Amino acid sequence: MLNKEHPTHESVTLAEFFEASGRGSLTVAAKSVGTSKGYLSSLASGEMTCSGVFARRLKKHVEEAGFDLRAGPLCGLEDA
Repeated sequence: MLNKEHPTHESVTLAEFFEASGRGSLTVAAKSVGTSKGYLSSLASGEMTCSGVFARRLKKHVEEAGFDLRAGPLCGLEDA
């Protein structure tokens, strides 16, 4: 679903995506990528990092919502 407030692919962090997407977005994302809300919350807060494979799945979910996820920090890398 495209976020009507952000119709273009705005580049966001995972935390910014959840904030902009509103209530329930963490639950929807967790189901979509096959993980727990707790794990996604830990990724969004920077407490944990993930594999490149998982970051690509998450990036795809975020792009389908109309955003461009800066996935580098999710994997413990800086964005280029």
